[in-house]
Amino acid sequence: MKLALLLFAACAWAQIASDLENRAPVVIYKTEPEYTENARQAKLEGAVVLYVEIGVGGQARNFRVVRSLGRGLDEKAIECVRQWRFDPALKDGKPIPARATVEVNFRLKPNLH
Repeated sequence: MKLALLLFAACAWAQIASDLENRAPVVIYKTEPEYTENARQAKLEGAVVLYVEIGVGGQARNFRVVRSLGRGLDEKAIECVRQWRFDPALKDGKPIPARATVEVNFRLKPNLH
């Protein structure tokens, strides 16, 4: 019984160590997007979805719009994500470039006047 518990504990620890050595990029700093005046006047809300590459330095690059909102919000989403920082993806404990899908949400704040 003790051997089975030790074997289970060793397997669990190996999985945890593997998860730490191999993982997707993680957002560590995030800014909120700015609205364009055109989108604000149209009361446009929703999400822009971007496909990006996260470099080993933790910055997003090579942007591609997967889902567009238009009215300048796609560009604002890219500007926003350029400011984000990521812990890069890891493979065998070493940082590697990785592709990721990022969603940038646009929500109007209620007018409290």
